[in-house]
Amino acid sequence: MAEKEKSISNLPIKDELFLSPIEKYKIYGAFPYSMLINVILAITTTAQILIVIGSTTSYTRGKEKFIHEMFVADAENKTVEYSKKAYLYSIDDLKAHFEKSINNFYSIEDVSLENLTYAYPIETSSIIMKINYFNSYYNKTNRHNYTKYFSIDNTHHGPFDESFNVTELKDMIKVMKYFTLNYTLQSYVPFNYADYAECFVWFLTQKYSFEQRSHFSVTLDIKREMCDDSDIKDEEELNSKTTNTKTASIIKSFFWIHVIVIILTMWNMFITMKNIFVNAKIYWHLKSTYRNILEKVPRSSAPNEMKIKSKWDMLTSKDRNRIFSLWNVITLFGNLTQFFGALFSLMEQDDMVNVTEFLVGLGCFMAYIDIGRYLDYIREYATIFNTIKKSIPNVLRYFLGVLPIFLGFIFFGVAIFWRSERFASIPMAIVSLFAMMNGDSIYDIIKDLAG
Repeated sequence: MAEKEKSISNLPIKDELFLSPIEKYKIYGAFPYSMLINVILAITTTAQILIVIGSTTSYTRGKEKFIHEMFVADAENKTVEYSKKAYLYSIDDLKAHFEKSINNFYSIEDVSLENLTYAYPIETSSIIMKINYFNSYYNKTNRHNYTKYFSIDNTHHGPFDESFNVTELKDMIKVMKYFTLNYTLQSYVPFNYADYAECFVWFLTQKYSFEQRSHFSVTLDIKREMCDDSDIKDEEELNSKTTNTKTASIIKSFFWIHVIVIILTMWNMFITMKNIFVNAKIYWHLKSTYRNILEKVPRSSAPNEMKIKSKWDMLTSKDRNRIFSLWNVITLFGNLTQFFGALFSLMEQDDMVNVTEFLVGLGCFMAYIDIGRYLDYIREYATIFNTIKKSIPNVLRYFLGVLPIFLGFIFFGVAIFWRSERFASIPMAIVSLFAMMNGDSIYDIIKDLAG
């Protein structure tokens, strides 16, 4: 045992840099802790997504479908899934859609099939309507953008009240960029349905855009946060939440998964930093050693003449950089995302649901990517990584070569095919051309442009 420990501490430089963890274990008895940790991290981060986050995704998706149905879609604008945008071409359509949205909000408790309610007492709160103008409708001397606010409720509809006639409404629309309506709703998630949230607050921003000047386009931005105790109005729900939290927090919230991830990431970051430190020591040892070994080499400008050059200077930058592994940087980045994703999940920050889900998802992705570093040592399983490493320089050169042609097609398409939604903007033109380059949507795009 003592001899094996000695052999581990005196690992040859070549073996330290280029042997796989399994080979180090077989030859020197160095247990592959980092490899084991990465495999467990892949499993635990997968559990975070499937058990914790996955428990609310279907609920959230269904709730967003219902909300879009209430505040965006109309009877003639429905798809198989749900409409994410509505177009209004007349004053009557605009007024009807506006009134429908207000009425749906104030009757949401009666219309919804489950306990969707108001985040604040409906008797003392109102909908905030924000109108953004190109210039002041109420002050003609002000040529800058102008914003006006209305307080909307079930009986007062601001500029859509009967006191505003059609002429006044049209005059206001002429200088309007868009207007928004802000709603706030709350829903209680059935106990045991979700694993990390009992209640969500939904912040809705309904935007009526008139920037294209021919019609209003209606979109809805949805943000959700977890409720804290102050958000829960129903005393019965609050008592139920408190009781459930006390009796089932360990099992229901699955917080132990996040604790395991935090411990493993901290352990793996320590091992990775240690590896970087060891590689740095090897680098400076080799540099100091080979700088003292001098050889005569031909001059590049005069091959017949010789010059003195150290062996270290004769190495290429590629050879020197092989001492440091890019995988260490990838591992550290992945561990940081996994650490903060698990930490935010434990903290249950009400306003960071989307950030937490993003970090957990990215952390899981990086955990699986990091497993590839161990396959990189086995030729039979390293095909994809070797292909990526060898092809990246050629792909970048090809990309830079084709970029001017691609940009030319983009701006040409925007200038010629602007009537099509596929070339209505530069981002849409990029997506359309990229799809055609990959053989996708060719018939649809040609049919659209020909029509």
